[in-house]
Amino acid sequence: EDGMESCLFKEEKITQIASLIIKLHQGSIEYSKLIKLLYIVDRSALLKWGSPSTYDDYILTKCGFVLTNTLDIIEGRLESKDFWNVYISEPDCCEVKLLQTCPTSQLSKAEVDLIEEVFREHGYKSNLALTEEHYKFSGWRDFQSLPLQITYWDILKAEGKLEEEIKAIEEELEHFEFVHQLLS
Repeated sequence: EDGMESCLFKEEKITQIASLIIKLHQGSIEYSKLIKLLYIVDRSALLKWGSPSTYDDYILTKCGFVLTNTLDIIEGRLESKDFWNVYISEPDCCEVKLLQTCPTSQLSKAEVDLIEEVFREHGYKSNLALTEEHYKFSGWRDFQSLPLQITYWDILKAEGKLEEEIKAIEEELEHFEFVHQLLS
C-alpha cells in the first residue's frame, strides 16, 4: 500500500511502450489518449503477471487514470527526459508524434504482445470512451475526492483479488525493488 511504484520507473521503458502505441496509432496520438492506453497496459500487466510494465505512479482524475511521471515527461515537468525526446515529439495541439523508430530492447515479447492486444481492444476508442472505460475499471463514483492517488493494492482489490493474493504480489514487488536497488 506504499508508494513504491516510482522507484522502479524507467524513462527508457515507458518511452518504448509509448512509442509502440504511437506507431500502432499511425505515428501520432493525443497525449491524453496515450496516457489512458498506457494505464490500461500497466493495469493489464499487473493483473496478468502481478507486476506492472511501467512502475509509474497513478492518480484517478475526472478524466480517468493518469500515469504521473509519464505525464510530467510529456508536459516537460520532469528534468531528465533525454531518451523520450529522441523518439517522441513535444506536444503540439495536444498531440505527440513518433520522431523515429524506437528500439524495444526493454520490452519482453509478452509485453509487446500485451501492448498490441490492448491497442487492438482500445486503440480505436475516443478519449471520452476511454475515460468511461477507466471508470468501469475502478468502480469509482465519488468525484468530490478526486484527484486521488491509486496504488497497486487499489487496482488488485477492485478486480476482486483476495487480500492474501494482494499481499503476496506486494511482497514480490518489494523483493524485486530491493534486488533492483542492490544491483543499481
